[in-house]
Amino acid sequence: MLDHVLVRQALDQLAAELAAMGVVSEPIEVLLVGGAGGMLAGELPAHRTTIDCDIMCCTPLDAMPALRAAAAVVATALDLPERWLNDGSRAFCEALLPGWTERRTRVMVSGVLHVSVPARVDFIATKVVAGRPQDLEDLESLAVTAAEWRFVRHHLEHWTHDHWPASLLDAALRTVDDFLDHSETVS
Repeated sequence: MLDHVLVRQALDQLAAELAAMGVVSEPIEVLLVGGAGGMLAGELPAHRTTIDCDIMCCTPLDAMPALRAAAAVVATALDLPERWLNDGSRAFCEALLPGWTERRTRVMVSGVLHVSVPARVDFIATKVVAGRPQDLEDLESLAVTAAEWRFVRHHLEHWTHDHWPASLLDAALRTVDDFLDHSETVS
């Protein structure tokens, strides 16, 4: 399991390995999402752990092979799972809320590796759409405000089925409505 300290250590070592490989000549920008992104952003509790680091977006696009090769070396060195660094969520990069690039926060620069995380509202939206039990627990711990729920809902309700399958979108909207109803009842 990776905690926030090990996530940062692994990413620093990833940057060092990229430099040692000598195949990267320009900065690699990654958007780190999921538990690792939330931990680096300070959004999730200090005791939170994760099994991996999820890259949602990467620039340049052709940097993933170098990242994978360097991550394999880091996995061995730090005794991490083989896919501790993955891009399984990359397919959803285009479905982030409009304006996410302007809202993102850079949390780390280590050599050629530049790591950003989604802004809080975008992080909330990714957790809503993922909708797994751990994501719902994370949403509970975030103490999302009614205004943040309304912002996320506004953007989700304008997504089309080109962004997400209808059943996933409907489930995400129900999740937002449930949390919004609860937050407005408590306020």
